[in-house]
Formats: sequence, structure tokens, C-alpha cells
Amino acid sequence: MSIIEVEHVTKVYDKGNVRAVNDVTFDVNEGEVFGLLGPNGAGKSTTFKMLTTLIRPTDGVIRMFGESIAKQPREIRSRIGYVSQQGGLDESLTAYENLRWVGKLYHISSSGMERAISDALDTVDLLAVKDRLLYTYSGGMKRRLFIASALLHRPKILFLDEPTVGLDLEHRQQLWEALKVLHDRGTTVFITTHYLEEADKLCDRIMIMDSGHSVCIGEPQVLKDQVGGDQIFLSFSSSITAVDESLLQRQIQEALPLMSLQQISVGQNGEELRLWVDYAHKHISQLIDWFASRNLHVTSVRISQPTLDDVMIQYTKRSLADDKNAAVLV
Repeated sequence: MSIIEVEHVTKVYDKGNVRAVNDVTFDVNEGEVFGLLGPNGAGKSTTFKMLTTLIRPTDGVIRMFGESIAKQPREIRSRIGYVSQQGGLDESLTAYENLRWVGKLYHISSSGMERAISDALDTVDLLAVKDRLLYTYSGGMKRRLFIASALLHRPKILFLDEPTVGLDLEHRQQLWEALKVLHDRGTTVFITTHYLEEADKLCDRIMIMDSGHSVCIGEPQVLKDQVGGDQIFLSFSSSITAVDESLLQRQIQEALPLMSLQQISVGQNGEELRLWVDYAHKHISQLIDWFASRNLHVTSVRISQPTLDDVMIQYTKRSLADDKNAAVLV
């Protein structure tokens, strides 16, 4: 059953000059973790802001719980939780004091306040340190407290905007555990992230956006399987930036007809070539010999299975690893 329905939604800025989101349609099932991915400028942040009622779409309809958010924004806000990248809590207060302050904003009754705070802190494993001042918390603890603040009113949907950006792996894993608890309880979680391993680990389904469009949607493993083949990474002693990818693919296919070559991509620095090939290990020596015959000498070889970054490259022609300013969203 869909808890979020987005139908032909468009958002235009600057009097029609910037179409940040263009005719996007998707739905989110109740109880699933849904990830929104894409390179910088893809339209993720604009989509996120529309879903959380911060801005209105120019065209199209967004429904949550079967209700139009344009017609029932206050009712929708009372049933969702939202965690921004910044968080917005007071460093000079304890975790408990911060949550009491947030609870009052949600109009939680005095009789229900203690239970709501305890439940929220317990969910993110911070109950034992509720009386510590927030400035003594680690980055990972603060992020978990931000989530706790969004859980006080027991929302049916939790929206998380880049929840683990800037955290080390240990703190990211701690936050993943907190999200797993919510998932197990049936909370619907909508997450934007630049960490592909995070999306792969947490999300039941993902949607990738590019240039304002939804370019693919599905379960992470299904999308990876659709990419097809192993990946061979070849590094060379000299740059190959001037290589025509389509022409090179045709030349290799003609020279090595028994090799199933689906795609070729030249890396950003021009010193690495990525090839999508079935049964890659069977073709390595032939590839090295073929390139050597063309005075392109291979200096290193590695093989990997398809990843979400491969899915990203297939649909957007860009790798998230190439986005130097990953925290900057449009």
C-alpha cells in the first residue's frame, strides 16, 4: 500500500527559467525505507522540500496517507518527522531538555511527555546519556538525537536529509542500527544520501534522479543485476582522455568477438578504463595483449561486481565519487 504518491510533479524556479524537477512520478510503500539518489543538481533537495511541505510544486499532485499535501499541509506535518542536515538543537542544553523543548512545539501533553522522550531516546540508544549536555556528544550521537527529536510525536513517515554526511564509518553504522529499529517497527523512512553503500544497506527501494527527472526506480539488487556483467578496471601508463568510447567499444568487439562487452567508460583522469564484461576473468589476458598491440600498456588490472555507482553511471553518466562537493544539493 502506498503511503506517499507523487504524480507528474514539476517545480519551476525563477519565472520558468529553472526547471528543478520535471514531471516526476513515483510512490513509496508503507513501512519501507526509500532512498533518493543522484548527482549534484539532480533535483533531490527540491523533491525533498516538496515532500516535507517546505515548498509547493508548480504542477502535479503529492499525496500522503491518501490526502493532498496542498490541501491538508498542517494535518500532513503532524504525521511526519523531518531531520535536516543541520539538526537545529541547542548545544547548551541536555538531550532531555532539548527533547522537552521540541515536545512542546509538537504540543505533546504533559502527561505523555516523559513517555514520548523515553521512547524516542531508547529507539536511538541514547536513554542512558539523556542528562549530558549536547555539546559533549559525538557527531554520531548528535545525529541520533536529531532523529529522536523527530520521533517524539510518533510520526508515520520519517524524512532524513543526508543523515550521516560527515560521519565516520563507526558513527554511520550506529545510526544505521537506529534506522533498522524504526524499520522493524513499521515506520516509513524516506532518505536522501550520497553514500551508495548506505543506500544499498538500508533501502528497500531507491530512485535515482538526474537533471530533474526520475531515471530509474527499484530494489538496489535488481538495479545492480540490470547493469549486467563484471567490471574490469584497466590503468594505463599514459592518458586515454582522447579516446572515443563508442569507437573503442566497436573495435574491441570486432577484435574479440567471443567477449560479451556491454559498455565502456573512460575515467575522469583519463588513466583508467572501465569495461562491463561477462566472466571478466576469462578475457583479461586478451585485453592486455590487444591494448599492447595498440601501444597502450596496461599498468594495473582489477575486477569488481556491479555496484550502485555502476547503476548511477549507467543512468546519469556520472559517478557520485566524482562529485567533489557532495553535500551541496539543489
